[in-house]
Amino acid sequence: MNTDLSEAFGSELVLLGAADDEALAAAADRLVRFLDQAPGVPLRDVAYTCAKAFPQNRQAVLALVTHSTADLRGRLVSAAGRIRGGCARVRDKSGNEILSPITWSA
Repeated sequence: MNTDLSEAFGSELVLLGAADDEALAAAADRLVRFLDQAPGVPLRDVAYTCAKAFPQNRQAVLALVTHSTADLRGRLVSAAGRIRGGCARVRDKSGNEILSPITWSA
């Protein structure tokens, strides 16, 4: 039985979490640098490592569905810029709001 769902769906969920927006943008930057230094790393390994390292004490979260490490890199660069620019909402390609700010409580 094949348990590699990335082949079935063609994409992976990559999660980053941090204490605040600036730390989240910095985490995205670090992952971009890693991807630049390890261009052959499988996307599923990146997604798995990010999920395992997902912090329990987080106030800011970035969740990206992506189909390749190149796509992930582009999305991370864009997200880091938007986070630093004060982005509070995410919209889909049609302009519909798909995510509002989330407040985490302990």
